[in-house]
Amino acid sequence: MVLNLIECDVLYEDLRADYVSYGTMFDRYFSQLSMNTGLPAFHARYYSAIERRLPTPQRHAVYLITGSKFGAYEDAQWITELEQWIQQAFHVGARLIGVCFGHQIIAQALGGKVIKSEKGWGVGVRSLPHLNPAFSSSLPDQVKLIYSHQDQVVKLPNGATALLGDEFCPFASYTIDKQVLTFQGHPEFDAVYTRRLLGRRASCMGHDRFEQAMNSLSEDTDSAVVGKMMLDWMTAGN
Repeated sequence: MVLNLIECDVLYEDLRADYVSYGTMFDRYFSQLSMNTGLPAFHARYYSAIERRLPTPQRHAVYLITGSKFGAYEDAQWITELEQWIQQAFHVGARLIGVCFGHQIIAQALGGKVIKSEKGWGVGVRSLPHLNPAFSSSLPDQVKLIYSHQDQVVKLPNGATALLGDEFCPFASYTIDKQVLTFQGHPEFDAVYTRRLLGRRASCMGHDRFEQAMNSLSEDTDSAVVGKMMLDWMTAGN
């Protein structure tokens, strides 16, 4: 199986030595899961939305759109081009996975809405209800992932069904038929990376929320369960 990784940002310089890029983090994450679960190995191909290098979308191909420090609603040429690419990819029958910014930009491109939320930052390990057991019985009733966002999807595209959500973030994951699967949370993040990342944002989110987020990173997450479900979803379409 080929997984096409659409990178939407460049890591901070001090993180690049250890983590390289968002695409590399997903490559390592899924490779480890594939070995642990016995699922078929995959080959990753890298593309850069932020550098305006996008592939020609193909029917049934799987494309994963990564996180970013940018907002989906920002006026930037590469974001406009990425939206147009998502619309084209969806139209030709490609399969799309979005995480954080990817989750948001897919929603926006397909008719949903994204805003900078007045509720503030959703950060650290958060446990959200699983709203659609019929979609995946492999997920627990409460799904714990690492989050780092202020932007939120506040309106889903037509045909989308919420998979995870709570009062703070009602649309933290959604699906569209067998073509789209997205998550606001970061299954590919680990606690070490997140501590280094959140340290940059302490002044933005406020002391109490920052401390709460940092303390939560000692908790276990459902990253492996979510990743296994994502791999099953990817494999099922091939």
